[in-house]
Amino acid sequence: MRRLFRRVGSLSSLGLLAAGAALLQVSEGEAAPARLRVRVDRRLLGVGQTSRIVVDFLDEGYRPVPNDRMRSISVSSRSAGSGPVGSGDLVPGRVTSAAGAWSSSPIDFTARVPGRLTIRATSDGLAPGEELVMIPTKLASLLSRVLLPPVYADPVPAFQIVYPPDREGVPINGRSRAQLWVTLDPPLPADPQLRHVRVTTDPAASIVYKGTRTQGFADIVLDAETGASDAIDVTAEEPGRVRVSAFLASTGKTDTKEVEFKAPEPKKILIDPAQATVLSQQTLLPLTVRLGDQQGVEIDAIDHVHRIDLRSATKSRVTFDPPGVTLAPKKASAHAHLDLSGVATGSELVVLAEDGEHDLEPGLSRVKVTLAGYVLVLLAALGGALGGLARHVFRVGTPILWPTRVDGRLEPGAVGNVLSGALFGLFLFQAASLGLLTVASLNVGDNRTLAFFLGVMGGVGGILVVEGMVRRLLPEPKGEPVAANG
Repeated sequence: MRRLFRRVGSLSSLGLLAAGAALLQVSEGEAAPARLRVRVDRRLLGVGQTSRIVVDFLDEGYRPVPNDRMRSISVSSRSAGSGPVGSGDLVPGRVTSAAGAWSSSPIDFTARVPGRLTIRATSDGLAPGEELVMIPTKLASLLSRVLLPPVYADPVPAFQIVYPPDREGVPINGRSRAQLWVTLDPPLPADPQLRHVRVTTDPAASIVYKGTRTQGFADIVLDAETGASDAIDVTAEEPGRVRVSAFLASTGKTDTKEVEFKAPEPKKILIDPAQATVLSQQTLLPLTVRLGDQQGVEIDAIDHVHRIDLRSATKSRVTFDPPGVTLAPKKASAHAHLDLSGVATGSELVVLAEDGEHDLEPGLSRVKVTLAGYVLVLLAALGGALGGLARHVFRVGTPILWPTRVDGRLEPGAVGNVLSGALFGLFLFQAASLGLLTVASLNVGDNRTLAFFLGVMGGVGGILVVEGMVRRLLPEPKGEPVAANG
């Protein structure tokens, strides 16, 4: 048996070492995210229907990568650029993605108004991503649906390139791209060759479609259900206008859109970290201030001096050292410290960065002050221990310290009940923290009082469970049988 334990221990150690080496190798070889990608499980929705949305992180080569730090991702909808503008509800409109996550938490979009729209995801420092969503007005008649593929009554061109208007243009920063879609109205031909589209650019520009990069042209096949292509990403190396054309060979139909590419210009203030959760014992939070271009991607080329003032947008007693920073052509970033000494645990504050000339979009940083996890665990264990002790004193009435037998029955004693209470208190607290137990609308992870209360309740309830198990598994011995006379 001892050899078996040694062998299992050796194998476990080797497994942990191998896993750690693999994780280290992956973390060293992974690239940082450069842009966002929006994925929807349904691009064709009827009014009242819901689609699940997820935002992925991509590197400069359009490969999925894990997030490198905690980021705040904002999701919104906007016009697709032609035809009726659809709309709907996005819940939630902003999500937080932790470091190491490959994608965001799910977001629900419920269609409300017929038309076309794009779902756009933005996050400071990353190029935004979009996806096309179509909400038809109504289906055709029942007879048409039986005899033909679905026909949707929308007053939009039968074959077109969809390109959401962008007044700022697309900055040439190595990350941003113009995203376009090609659509064809139903009824759609079943033969994929009849849904083949050739996309070209003039002058020749880089095109990425479904992860494949080509120069100046791309061959795509429209989806048989939606009649739409996936997102077509177009990038350029020099400022100017690029004409994007689509040709449907089966009908000879064509459509053209122009995309304007511009040099990056300072448009927004960026604060790093843009989203942070700090422990209550941490009193200083380092901040880095930079400038972002038209799409919020970091920019190094600064045209003139910018004076940036830092302040709290919430009612929190915080100070900044220094209270403002200066960015200049030879100084693309600056550093400051946020003093959290007077901030109460559980507080959420918003740091605001504004320029003196008010020609840049202000920068935001959301900071949440929370307790260390071990503090809440200790409070839950303490509550459980006190609950177990209270139950022991109430139940027994006499100070029995150690586990012993009383009247032939096993009594855990004060020590056994306290330890059991602490264990069950931790169990109830962890169940509430993981969402297995709903406690009104309170945030279990930051509430000291609630952690202690759950510990007490778990301790008292746990002792009842232990007592029941003892009675069932170790019942009281029955009395000796009395011998019959004579």
